[in-house]
Formats: sequence, structure tokens, C-alpha cells
Amino acid sequence: MAASGDPSTMIVLTIGLAAFSAMSLAWAVRNEAAIGVPLPSRSNLGVELAMANYPQALDATAPEDRFNARLFAVHPAASRRAQAAVRSYGERAYALALQRVTLTWMVRHPWAMTRLYVRHLVEFLAPQPWQFYFTGWQGMRAARSLIACTVSMLGLAGLIVGLWRGQRTFAPVALSVAALALQLAMFQPMPRYSFLIYPVLAWPAAWLVAQWRAGTIRHPRLPRTTVRP
Repeated sequence: MAASGDPSTMIVLTIGLAAFSAMSLAWAVRNEAAIGVPLPSRSNLGVELAMANYPQALDATAPEDRFNARLFAVHPAASRRAQAAVRSYGERAYALALQRVTLTWMVRHPWAMTRLYVRHLVEFLAPQPWQFYFTGWQGMRAARSLIACTVSMLGLAGLIVGLWRGQRTFAPVALSVAALALQLAMFQPMPRYSFLIYPVLAWPAAWLVAQWRAGTIRHPRLPRTTVRP
């Protein structure tokens, strides 16, 4: 209960809310100018949902080939058929059509949807080498994945240990990471999505390493007790 009155927690929450509001406003202005609808998020939400949730996605072999095939099947950035549909019906209408089809499939196949959701959650928190193929730079994918996973895992461990030890300033960090991860797991995570959490996870990761070097992780401070004969 004391954490709610902590000034640093309130500052972090205020900054996060302001950043989210600014981002939503920017998307609304862009979408109003591009498609005539002030959506506070990406206008191709249905396309991104369809990119991540479909029957063939359940096959975990060669994920880079599977993702690339899906990209050229439904995404207007790569598919000529999708580009023709966007020109004919509009960006918003095409995305909504894909969204309806995808949501229908997800509702009818809850177990498949759950499997994909968990996989996406893991790939968001610990991006795999194949995901770095779909970035501006395709080199050193294994090394970049290792660095990203190390920061993420140490950061998550630092959050758990820190919250257990009463680090109240970690509460808004944990909340923001959880909110982003649980939302973006509905889609196929790409490194540019995971980069949203690395700066904040680097803080508890560094704290955890510092605590380990100081010996407090290996020898936690226990409450003193008095033993009476």
C-alpha cells in the first residue's frame, strides 16, 4: 500500500501515461490524414493480427520461411494481391476484413490461439535469431538475439527479486513490461517491438548484477530473531 504514495513511482507512472498519450495522439493525427479516421493505433491492426494467427503458424519448423510466406500472402507491403485490394477497397476496409476472418478463426480454435499467444509472448521477451532477419540489418542475428535475451532475462529476474525485496520503484517498470508483453503477444513479435522494453529492463538487470556482485543475492539479509532458552 505504501508504494502508491512513493513520489518516484508516481513520476514514472506520469511519464509513462504522457508518453502513451503522445503516441496515441500521433497515430490519431496520422490516421485522420491518411484514411480519414482518427484511430489512436495502427490502421493496419487487422493485417498484423492476420500475420500472426492462422493455421499454418502452428508449424514451428522454419519460422522465418513461414513468416515470409505469410508476409507475401496478406501484407500490402509485400503482396501484390493485397496491394490491389487496398487500392480497390481502401486500407481500413482491407484491414477490417482480415481482422474479421482472423478473429473468427481464433474464436473457433481457442487451443491453437493459446499456443500461438504463448509462443509470441516468449518471442517478445526472448527474441530468436530468425526474428532479426526481418530488420534493417540482417547480420550477427545469433549474437543480437543472445544480447537481447540476456538483458531481458536478467531484467525480469531483477524485477522479481527487487519486488520481493521491497524495491517499490520497480513496480511501474513491471507494470509497463507486463502491459506491453500481454498486448503485443496477440501479434507476431519483431525486434522493433521488443526494443520497447529493453531500456527499462536494463535497469533491473544492472541492479541484479550489482546486488550479486555485492553478495546480497547469495546471502540475503534475514530478519533477526531472538532465541530464548
